[in-house]
Amino acid sequence: MAKMIHGNALDFNNQSEKRFFELLRHSPATAAWTVIYSHKTVTGGERETDFVAMIPELGLVAIELKAAELSYNSRMAGFKYARGGFISLRDVLVAAKKKERHLRELLLKRCGNVFSGEISVFLNVRQADLRHLPDSPSLYIASDCRYQDIPALIAAKALEQKAAVTQAHRMSFVKWKEGDISAFARYLKGEFIEEEGNICRNYQENNWKSNASALGITYNMISTMPRLLLRGPAGTGKTGLLLRRARELDRNNDTLVLCYNKLLAGTLKSELAKCGRTDVWCLEDHLREVCGAPWNADEDIGPLLRDKLPAAALEKLKKKKPAYDVLLVDEFQDFMRQGWLDVLDASVKGGLAGGKAWLFADFSVASMAESDVHPGDFLKKYGFKDGLVNLRVNYRNATEIAAVVEYIAGSSNKRVLYDRAVNLCDLPIEVVAYADDDEQADLVNNSVSDLMGEGYCYQPSDIAVLSAHRASESALGASLREDIAFNSIHAVKGMEAKVVLITDLHEGTPLRPDPRVLLYLGASRAMFKLMFFVHKDFYQKFLKITGLS
Repeated sequence: MAKMIHGNALDFNNQSEKRFFELLRHSPATAAWTVIYSHKTVTGGERETDFVAMIPELGLVAIELKAAELSYNSRMAGFKYARGGFISLRDVLVAAKKKERHLRELLLKRCGNVFSGEISVFLNVRQADLRHLPDSPSLYIASDCRYQDIPALIAAKALEQKAAVTQAHRMSFVKWKEGDISAFARYLKGEFIEEEGNICRNYQENNWKSNASALGITYNMISTMPRLLLRGPAGTGKTGLLLRRARELDRNNDTLVLCYNKLLAGTLKSELAKCGRTDVWCLEDHLREVCGAPWNADEDIGPLLRDKLPAAALEKLKKKKPAYDVLLVDEFQDFMRQGWLDVLDASVKGGLAGGKAWLFADFSVASMAESDVHPGDFLKKYGFKDGLVNLRVNYRNATEIAAVVEYIAGSSNKRVLYDRAVNLCDLPIEVVAYADDDEQADLVNNSVSDLMGEGYCYQPSDIAVLSAHRASESALGASLREDIAFNSIHAVKGMEAKVVLITDLHEGTPLRPDPRVLLYLGASRAMFKLMFFVHKDFYQKFLKITGLS
């Protein structure tokens, strides 16, 4: 079997390339070959090369597949390389960009005289056309040729090219030295294949404008509505719409922006730093700010946040007029407890039933597990039925990740609603089993090293490791690199990362009573790549919950 080197996003331009890839991989004739596959534009940007084969005793051969139907230009293509059909490897190496100088010099010194050729392979050529084709470096495969014979024909054509160049230019090519093929493979991979991390970064940079434009259209359709409840699953642009709304309102309104968790509040504050009439708080900090008095730091935050703080804040708010013209709430599903709703109601002029408010919520089964107010009851009490907006296009998650998130949530949304998301990774989702904390730490750290290494090239800022535990209670945090973000799943609601590793998934606390809550929240943070680290005692149950196999 040939050694095949390809981009992690193995995306074939057509079925012919896919079939040819499998032929080169499995043919006995290619057993000693090393083959790079990519549809990236070759250095210089003149054409696309489908395959580059490093063949012992022969040299380097670029292979380009051509359509079976031969146009006039296709018939004449062979004359372009009539002088011998070879690319000067020396020119390629000298012109290469973003490569260390010592590597170029090493390859020029050791491998500069290795033969390099190019063959255009025309598949399924009719016998009638074969009689009229010029004798050239191109390889014309008759429609009745056995497909498994093609690699041998390529090698024979390359030898023919090599002999022609040797005779015409009086060149003598050296044979591969030990290690040359692996050196070429490492070098050419960077020339012909983009690393996965770069692919994801480029996609994000090139698509944010189109995503922003699509969200802009949505915003313009609803911007005149003073009261809205915007519902949508993770990744549908809720936070982006909130930020745009807050910036627009800041010119003429005192606005209160709320969310549940502190990390998201920090991000929103940073984004809205220039909005002088807008206050941004997480729920806990807003309650403490209203109360105006410190609380015992040792007191259990759970009962404090559920009962004491909202009761005290509400008592204070009832004694004065609301300070805010508009209320904007992100992750509103986390506020669906009556005590907290009462505080919101008293915070904005006109209250929740009549005031100006945009509420952004994900009312999936998973994210609503801890609420005590049903969305239907909220609508009846506060009257948002005439201002319902459903957001259904996923702008964040790759297709497979979005599908898993949907499955975990038990959503009835059709998968076509995620048509703006794409898979850029060969393995968008991976499940890794571990037996104990030490093994998990080794597996996670090895995965992080791999993600930042050759073939992936993610940056530390691209990766987030999320624990099902509180971060302070996980044994994993101390073993990770300091530049890798590590936190609990709950702490990163509303946030996102290109690569997310979800850890500490095992039977029992904190996954009870419903593991879907954390799995939904964690999985939906991942933009392009998602890894689960699952204890063996929870493995089968995990597969059933996520629908993965």
